[in-house]
Amino acid sequence: QVEWVSATAHKRVWHDVTNADHTRVLLHFAGGMEAEFTASDLAAARKPKFYVLGTQGALVGHWRQERVVSRSPVGLVLEDRFAVSDAPAALSLFAPDGSETALSVAAAPAQPFHRELADQLLSGQPMSVTPAGSRRNIAVMQAATRSAADGGRPVAPPP
Repeated sequence: QVEWVSATAHKRVWHDVTNADHTRVLLHFAGGMEAEFTASDLAAARKPKFYVLGTQGALVGHWRQERVVSRSPVGLVLEDRFAVSDAPAALSLFAPDGSETALSVAAAPAQPFHRELADQLLSGQPMSVTPAGSRRNIAVMQAATRSAADGGRPVAPPP
């Protein structure tokens, strides 16, 4: 349960678009846990895609460049490079002693949303993303927007 959200957003370079150039969002959960999200189009160096820090170690998701190589109808080699944000992270698990273990990631199923939607419409199977879950996410994003507009003041999302 998110108790409050604090956010900052900076507009320094790209004034012709609506997105902020650099955004930081801090989520404070019941029980004292916190999560911080930073998105920056200004940073000269990337931080890890994500990291989870705990008392017994850490999990770090590193950015990966993914590409698909194929051949054209006339035999030319074609290469598509995906945006790093579209590729799954390369995962590393860090133990308290500092040792690092690379973790394998299972391949994601193709078109999972569309498959779940079809299953729900055809056979009534529940979807993994529910309207209530989507509403909570939107409420947190709205609280972050209000917080950023008010200089980072903590804002509680509606229940």
